[in-house]
Amino acid sequence: MPPKILVIGSTGQVGRTLKDIVHSNLDLGAHYPNLNKDIFQFASRAPRSDEIALDLNAPESEILSILDRVNPALIINAAAWTAVDLAEEKQVDAFKANAEAPGTLARWAAKNHRMLIHFSTDYVFDDTLDSPRNENAPTGPLQVYGRSKLLGEQNVLAALPGGIILRTSWVFSEHGTNFLKTMLRLGRDREELNVVKDQVGAPTSASTLADVALRFASLIRNPKTTNHLGGIYHVASRGETNWFEFASEIFKEARNLDFPLNVKTVKPIMSSQYPTPAQRPLNSRLDVTKVEKTLGITLPDWRESMKKVLNDLKGKN
Repeated sequence: MPPKILVIGSTGQVGRTLKDIVHSNLDLGAHYPNLNKDIFQFASRAPRSDEIALDLNAPESEILSILDRVNPALIINAAAWTAVDLAEEKQVDAFKANAEAPGTLARWAAKNHRMLIHFSTDYVFDDTLDSPRNENAPTGPLQVYGRSKLLGEQNVLAALPGGIILRTSWVFSEHGTNFLKTMLRLGRDREELNVVKDQVGAPTSASTLADVALRFASLIRNPKTTNHLGGIYHVASRGETNWFEFASEIFKEARNLDFPLNVKTVKPIMSSQYPTPAQRPLNSRLDVTKVEKTLGITLPDWRESMKKVLNDLKGKN
């Protein structure tokens, strides 16, 4: 019997976290009704022995062939081109992975009467507002990465209006490369750091995103679900901060947990003092009212999620 849920991008932060949850000792069905461990199949561009190979930068025919073979009832696409600065020079690759391939997944799902959950980003927005944005706020990406992700959203919903898009911000976890882990590394190696303070948003744990995706998957697989779930949802931690404050809180909690740190001074700087190839939005605040109301949950505060990831990392050392 073919697997019913295909998770693409199982080596990324969200995909890896989904795999950790599925393969943990958690009673999956008790937390997420209609789901069980046996219905999951994981895929990545560099697959492990228990995964299948699926590269979003591969030709469309290859992607479609894999989908036909696996024949999932639900696709959770956690794969993307996430190298924001490199996307400025590798535009073809970024648009292939972030825009064209999600459209391919959605068209296959529509043709075969299947479902798709796709992850997107706060980088689809510009700097015009100074408040949290809801799902209907005007978009205006400032860089190639954001434009590729926005086109991906449009391609998904054009082919599969019932598809679910989860926009998020500032993802971190115990896996992969992210701001929290970078700060721990730099805080160990340096005594002084400069961190941007004028970009505001909500650091969001990959665990939060995995939980929301599984809640939606549970609803999708419930034969009694009659309400229309399709569309865009903002998923981010409660609260807001900036990168400087986030770094300061990371170091404060890391010291409490006895992480090896040599950093003595963290200085706040403006984005203009730290130029990057791709411009970042100053306002990454996302209004999460819709997803909380739809799922009947309250998303965790970013500090709570940060402390959990730090404790998990400490437990592995």
